[in-house]
Amino acid sequence: MSSPQQLNHFILAGLALIPEKLLLLPQAITWVAGVADPVTGKFDKFPKGKDGTGKAWPKAAQWVGNLNDAAKRAQDRGHSGPGIVLPAKIDGMHLAAFDWDGVDFEDYQRMSEIMQDWEALGQPYMEVSPSGRGLRAFVLSKELVSDASRARSAGGKDELFSSSKARWMTVTGNEFKKGGLPDATEAVMKISARWNSKKTPPTCTLNAERGQPNMLAHLVVSGAFEWPDEKLKDGDGREETMLQYAGHLRSQGKYTQVEIEQLCLAANVEHYADVLKESVVLDRARRYQDKKPLITVASIDDWAGLQELPPKYREAPSMDPDILPPALAEYIADCAKRMRIPAEMVATPMLVAFGSVVGKKFCVQPRSKDPTWIEYPNLWGASILPPAMLKSPSLNAAMKFINELETNAQRVHAKAMAEWDSEERVRKLEVKVLEVKAKAAIKAGNKSEARKLLDQVNEIKPPIRKRFVISDATPEARLEILCDNPNGILLLRDELDGHIAQLKKEGYENARAQELQFFDGHQDYTDDRIKRGSHIAEGPRMALYGNLQPAKVEKYLIDMHKGGSDDGYLQRLLQLAIQPTISKEFELTETKPDLAAEDKARRIFQSINSIPLERNPLTRRVAPRVLKLDVEAQEKFDTFLVAIENKLRNQGISNPVLAAHYGKYRGTLPKLALLVALADNPATTSISLSAYEKAESLLIFYREHASRVYNVVARYDLMSAYELLDRIKRGQLHDGFNPRDDIQRREWAKLRSSGEIEVAIELLEKHGYVKVVEEHTGGRPKRIVRIHPELIRQKGTEVAASP
Repeated sequence: MSSPQQLNHFILAGLALIPEKLLLLPQAITWVAGVADPVTGKFDKFPKGKDGTGKAWPKAAQWVGNLNDAAKRAQDRGHSGPGIVLPAKIDGMHLAAFDWDGVDFEDYQRMSEIMQDWEALGQPYMEVSPSGRGLRAFVLSKELVSDASRARSAGGKDELFSSSKARWMTVTGNEFKKGGLPDATEAVMKISARWNSKKTPPTCTLNAERGQPNMLAHLVVSGAFEWPDEKLKDGDGREETMLQYAGHLRSQGKYTQVEIEQLCLAANVEHYADVLKESVVLDRARRYQDKKPLITVASIDDWAGLQELPPKYREAPSMDPDILPPALAEYIADCAKRMRIPAEMVATPMLVAFGSVVGKKFCVQPRSKDPTWIEYPNLWGASILPPAMLKSPSLNAAMKFINELETNAQRVHAKAMAEWDSEERVRKLEVKVLEVKAKAAIKAGNKSEARKLLDQVNEIKPPIRKRFVISDATPEARLEILCDNPNGILLLRDELDGHIAQLKKEGYENARAQELQFFDGHQDYTDDRIKRGSHIAEGPRMALYGNLQPAKVEKYLIDMHKGGSDDGYLQRLLQLAIQPTISKEFELTETKPDLAAEDKARRIFQSINSIPLERNPLTRRVAPRVLKLDVEAQEKFDTFLVAIENKLRNQGISNPVLAAHYGKYRGTLPKLALLVALADNPATTSISLSAYEKAESLLIFYREHASRVYNVVARYDLMSAYELLDRIKRGQLHDGFNPRDDIQRREWAKLRSSGEIEVAIELLEKHGYVKVVEEHTGGRPKRIVRIHPELIRQKGTEVAASP
């Protein structure tokens, strides 16, 4: 088979991005690229049918199957890529293909017009053409659409193909915009009529001359230039300030170029603590001396009003304690009321703690006839809040009962150790007696008796401390604890960021993978070390909960979204993540704790703890009590499972990070149902419909919080827009900034790539904060961004008008 690299004009990974119905359309062929024109980059494309020739490709007998088949065939034969034969129908509707040719991706006017068409078409899947200088999109139409073509005065053309008798379109898999295959009948008909009218689209024009000084747009003066009070140091934007000063002088219209240079050199001495090199000053003073400007918007009359951006975060709901088991709900509601916080800040860590106490004593079998799929109620979660928002007090309230179990276990162990130490002399004598008897047995030739006696010596071990909670342990120590505690433990960290950072340190390379294995509690874990020997833990299980700050979570998700570690650790950690909205109004209350509610919750933890961990009498392995869903609950879970599987398999969740999170719900929902059932009745033998429905309500609640948490990657355009707006307000960008020079090179968070910058500018422009215009430079036009005058004058905004 040929190497995948031979598909010079198709990205194999792009198959997963193409809408499924388009991907499976059974009329694909392959094609071969001709020699490219060195000037335009255009090249001829030669179709190849099933027989390997370019003859009769419009006939069905020459089609090689769907795009998957065509991509494989192109790979095998060293062709350039696959293509689709038109006309075509999908689900009884006509396939319409759009081809925007001669696209300059830096041409704001052209790209804005194309994006308007894309929006009108329902935001379909769009990809880059084989030459890299065009865009393609595919939609469906209930009516047969006339082909359309429109030449552009600036070069290139726009074409629409649907009713052609013999037409084929290349497919590249080079995604430009995510999207599906929408029904866009009305929009397609309008675009077809517009393009067939032969109207030439408007070119990028600028405002007429209004008596502005002969200078570049981003150097137009909207106010007097002023030097800062303190002299500029390295890192204070020295070169940019000098450029602005030169522009200010040029705007006066009364200085010669020589005078501008002299004034800039003098300012370098007077206003700079760290002076620039003379060559740098002169470069800034001379940079735009021969350039003619575009006249840009300078008056507020030319701007529309500012519109608020959509909220940065979706407002997640507060938990209604009634969706919790009554035994826990009363205590949680009482704590939340007294601390004036949302109930989920206590309920979520308490559910994780309760599941950890249950451990491996119980499991749920989600499918009634499949005993190979079982889930232990092991959960991970986090409270995501800024500092001083009562994260620690609420966590302490939630962990009250498991901490009591830990304290009591420590007390029992301390007493046992005291007895062990007091019997040290007696124990040594017992060991000596057994060893003497073993020697005598060996002399008598009875080795089996000697082994039994020595085995008794090996069984004399100090008492094992039962553990429920750990907070800071090395991976080696944690494994030893799990070896001694087959029911599992809870790792509790007040600040989880420290724990996550620790996993990246030298010596902790395997700790992250270790924790991932501890999430399910199914696989045994063996740790072999030369110095320490081997440790074998039977199906170790570890719950995890802690507090995180929003900025940290955003960083983790953005890094993963951009190709960082995606091993599922974050999706597990955030399964029961909450990002509550804390009320801004605080009222001091003198309510006494509800001791009856507290005792009721305590008894549930103690009841579960008192249930022994059972083992198989033959294998001696842990044998959990298996609970199944009752008939009605099983029917509802089956419906849920089918729905989520279809959604995941049909790319119903476009963001892969969020899709990975929702994929874990297959196990999270039955885990929650098991916990609700046990909290209602520790002696229950099945999971009722009532328990399942409460679990479903809990999952819906946590899904809403997940939507808020993951918004940083699901709506990265909005996050980038807020970041850019914040940079503008803080005075880090001047009026008339250039996206590449003033933003991309600084590598600001959420504004590092050209894609992030462009979507941020696009969204801010849509809401009136900025305008993008072009600046003639004698060569290729340069894009600059003007800032709304109203924004410049807003209270709290430090940005200065352009020089």
